[in-house]
Amino acid sequence: MSYVGNTPALKYVNFAVQHFTTSATTSYTLDQSVSNEVEIALFINNVRQEPGSSYSYTATGTALTLSQATAGSDTMYCVFIGKAVETNNPPSGSVNTSELVDNAVSTAKVQSDAITYDKIQDLGTANRVLGGASTGTVGEVQVVDGMTNFVSTSSAAGLQIKGDGTTDGTLQLNCSQNTHGIKIKSPPHSANANYTLTMPTTDGNSSQFLQTNGSGTLTWAEAGGGGKVGQMISTQLASEQSTTSTSFVPITGVTNTITPTATSSKIWIQGTLLWGRSTNNTMWMQMFRGSTLINEQTFATGSNTDSFYASGTNSGYYVLRQAPFSFLDSPSTTSATTYTIKWRVDGNTIWLNRIGADTNQGGTSQLNTLEILA
Repeated sequence: MSYVGNTPALKYVNFAVQHFTTSATTSYTLDQSVSNEVEIALFINNVRQEPGSSYSYTATGTALTLSQATAGSDTMYCVFIGKAVETNNPPSGSVNTSELVDNAVSTAKVQSDAITYDKIQDLGTANRVLGGASTGTVGEVQVVDGMTNFVSTSSAAGLQIKGDGTTDGTLQLNCSQNTHGIKIKSPPHSANANYTLTMPTTDGNSSQFLQTNGSGTLTWAEAGGGGKVGQMISTQLASEQSTTSTSFVPITGVTNTITPTATSSKIWIQGTLLWGRSTNNTMWMQMFRGSTLINEQTFATGSNTDSFYASGTNSGYYVLRQAPFSFLDSPSTTSATTYTIKWRVDGNTIWLNRIGADTNQGGTSQLNTLEILA
């Protein structure tokens, strides 16, 4: 289609305006070239001047000549009436949402870091979310080569996994290929559960498991649970020996060394000594942890601190007697600990693992140490 004059502009246009820095002169230079003075409208102190050589000013090319010099305090500007200047920017406030075509703004046209927190949609719950206004949800968000920090406060958890009204909140941890994963799931709504589990301060060891104190604080406990046997060391002694000592001496071979796995463990020492005597006699025994007597007792007379004893009459000369013993110790250590049994006699001779009358009739004594887990 033909036009009379210039082809209508297909872009936004503005009339060019030039502001001058005034001084005591009649000559100024224009930013745009003009044919004559009628192509500009000149304003001095906001009063429009009349163009022409007989009036206020003349103009040709870029030369502007005034009929009277201006003062430095004057304000002066001109509007280029005969020349419209194209601009890439529409006038401020001239573009509304109705002027934008749907889907016209692409990701490439959004300046980096231009969208701030305040511009993210607020659904009225004090939480700004990504996603549609109708649901306030996100189908999937991936953070690659980065880290997302969730900050907890005294009144709110840093990360909350919500249910959807049917399915309980679930956190899934995937493998590197995202083909397998484990889930941590909330108790059902019907459980009415509200509690906090606080993790231990250390990572424990391979023989321990997590236990709660009843208030949600988790600690490591020994495998097998409290009150169960963690290990047992047993010594069986069939060889014969005797003593006539009236003070305590070790029984050769009746000793065990055990290494507790925890300082909270107890050690149960128990066993049986088989013994015989030459006449009416009494055998006294004591139990030691290292060099420490651990089961000392004071009898009613207050004059004897022996731990336990066994006695017999003259007819017992042909009898192999049993002397069982048992004690629960608290060594409070994880170092190797040695337990021994010492014995003494009132007088004459006593034998271990045989009767007094015959060396060919005897038995086997035993010492057991068991670790009882706390």
